Amino acid sequence: MGKTSPFGDLAARFVCFAGCDAEKDRSYPLTQAIYRCPSCGGLLAVRHDMNALSQTSAADWKKLFDERFRTGTYPLASGVWGKKEWVVPELDENDIVSTMEGATPLVRADRFAREHDFHELYVKQCGTSHSGSFKDLGMTVLVSVVNWALRIKSLNVKAIACASTGDTSAALAAYGAMEGLPVVVLLPR
Repeated sequence: MGKTSPFGDLAARFVCFAGCDAEKDRSYPLTQAIYRCPSCGGLLAVRHDMNALSQTSAADWKKLFDERFRTGTYPLASGVWGKKEWVVPELDENDIVSTMEGATPLVRADRFAREHDFHELYVKQCGTSHSGSFKDLGMTVLVSVVNWALRIKSLNVKAIACASTGDTSAALAAYGAMEGLPVVVLLPR
């Protein structure tokens, strides 16, 4: 059961991406450290309760998101967390670790648009984020969910880790440091 809000009873869970028969009716909480489907070994996907989300009209979602974007209070002014109900609806705002990522500029590309017969074209400039990486958009979610899991499950986690030589490690180091979580980066040989 998800968090009750003015927008309904919203929830998101892990499910088998392949939809294997053994896992058809099973799901796992986002706070569970699970990486693969226990039955087929396939990848997991985050599935939202679309019925609950559809109880709010598109116009009401747009109004809410527009009100939050860059002008709301921390952390909901973030380009990611301004859409919290569509990202991790059950997450308490106090668990969110954010640098206001996702509110990076759109840069007009008029000449390129003309050359390719587009009416208008904008390029999203994600390199102006905290770590200089577009990976901040996902890392805010990962570290915030780890933060949530640590709080609600009282887990004894020594560190959060990734294997990366670039953007992922920079983003994980930045977000882990913000929350005081030890980070381990594994580099390939």
